[in-house]
Amino acid sequence: MLGAALLLLAPGGVVHGSAQPVDDPAIVAAPDTLYLFVASWCAPCRIELGQLDAIAAGAAPARVRVVPYDRTRPTHAMLRAIAPERRWIPETRADRALASALARNAHALPYSFLTDAAGRPCAWHRVGLTGRAAAAMQAHCRRGAPGEDALR
Repeated sequence: MLGAALLLLAPGGVVHGSAQPVDDPAIVAAPDTLYLFVASWCAPCRIELGQLDAIAAGAAPARVRVVPYDRTRPTHAMLRAIAPERRWIPETRADRALASALARNAHALPYSFLTDAAGRPCAWHRVGLTGRAAAAMQAHCRRGAPGEDALR
């Protein structure tokens, strides 16, 4: 695991520290899914969305789900441009609880992670995601190695 700290300023001047991997055994997400957390105020997130086809190709055979980091109107408006099968907008209480648990390690954006066949996070990424980085995450998960930060 990479222990380097990542500090970013979020709106309102809140400083966020380094995110740790999702390591709660009670958290199980959809299997073989790349979760990409985004917000309207995150410039790198907008770049990622412009590269969504390349990211999906790199993450294949996993599916990609774009998830709102916040519940603001601008973020939800941004997600309307994403194909419905590529977005996950938690609506139910259970889905919101799961999304909150998954995002609690996203202390800064961009943030994404990939789940294995059991729905457990197996790789995560804390800088702007590209198709190449998504492919590296997928290769790491296929090797069955413990989750790691894919900062390349």
